[in-house]
Amino acid sequence: MARTPSSAKSVAANAAPGDTMVAALEMQQKQRQRQRARAPAPHEQMHLCGKVLRRCRLCRNLKTMEVHFTPEQEAQLSQIATKVGTDAERLVKDAALRLLQEDARFRAAVREGIAQADRGEFIGEEEMDARLEQMLRS
Repeated sequence: MARTPSSAKSVAANAAPGDTMVAALEMQQKQRQRQRARAPAPHEQMHLCGKVLRRCRLCRNLKTMEVHFTPEQEAQLSQIATKVGTDAERLVKDAALRLLQEDARFRAAVREGIAQADRGEFIGEEEMDARLEQMLRS
């Protein structure tokens, strides 16, 4: 027998404890489906290269970001995107994400280096010269 509860309270009052959990999960699933089906509000959109991108549902509370490129820059992005088999929007997004990842990696390495220096963990001048020489050769 299928029930269509109007709220979680009515489900809890009319069902066994195991049924209550199932009904609550079904309600959550239906709510998620309704949220996915609705069109994005203007504050959930990003404008890039004259095109509108949907913002991720988890980022709804963030403001949109608009990036402006010169026509020459847009042409370069489109050309690169075509070569790698994607579109300019995806290319720019991926590049921005790589920048953020590299920045996080760099900052973590600097913090680690500072921590090592604070602990007195240094290498000698001769070892440093050898490392630099090896880097320059490769």
